[in-house]
Amino acid sequence: MARSFVQQPRSCINTCRLCVPLRPHRAGRGCCRKLCSTSGTDAVILAQDSTLESVCQQLDRILAEARTAGSTAEQQAIQLAEVALDRQVLKAFGRGRQVPKRIYTIEELRLNMIEPEKLLSPKDESLNFVRNVCQGAAASGLAALTYFSGFDSSRVIGTLAGATFLLIADQVANAGGGEALIIDTLGRIIKPAYKDRVTWHEAGHFLIAYLVGLLPKDYTLSSLDAFKRYRALNVQAGCQFCGGNFDSELAAGRISSSSLDRYSCVALAGGSKELLYVTAGC
Repeated sequence: MARSFVQQPRSCINTCRLCVPLRPHRAGRGCCRKLCSTSGTDAVILAQDSTLESVCQQLDRILAEARTAGSTAEQQAIQLAEVALDRQVLKAFGRGRQVPKRIYTIEELRLNMIEPEKLLSPKDESLNFVRNVCQGAAASGLAALTYFSGFDSSRVIGTLAGATFLLIADQVANAGGGEALIIDTLGRIIKPAYKDRVTWHEAGHFLIAYLVGLLPKDYTLSSLDAFKRYRALNVQAGCQFCGGNFDSELAAGRISSSSLDRYSCVALAGGSKELLYVTAGC
């Protein structure tokens, strides 16, 4: 159940711990100086001696609540990040500078030897290799069953029919999500480089979102992780962010150009980082 939040007054509170928000306390002598930010019915209070570690721990707790409390906890996390930015605790949050926009012609791109399609995620053949290995293992298992069953055709046909039914049912009910879950999990065992590649891809989204002022909310790095946490199939990995003003703009049906710019940067960051990892090893 989501925890209710209590509004705090714009005053000093006699506690030196970081809390967002705090239960009401009476102001007293010798209380530490704090930075306060209020919005609506919630308040964010940051102790003067807060450190990066303490702010990150508090953000983790609030964002964990966001899974159940929804936008209320997300707004609390955004307010905390903004106050920490004012206090120079989160020094890089939202401080990334975007390159001025310019529309390039095809001729200009070719002249500068730029291939825009390479900004998309590079093609990864790792899972195709894993899928072929699994198909070979299944064929070998079927051949072994045929041999050890004394070439009993009824048992072989029954096993083959059952496996075919499961594959078809998975395609119809889950759009192949069950197969994707198995392939992705085995891919991380058979091809460790695939695991590293996915991690770097999501790290690109995560980092650029932080630099352009989008607070990362949650992430998954594998299909198995996504299934355990969200019961979601057909998901390899992904990042979630606190919507903030973007949710309001989306509800109003009018999205600002600044929001589009920021989310475009985040969307391209994963493929760009993956390209750097594949081509330059960094």
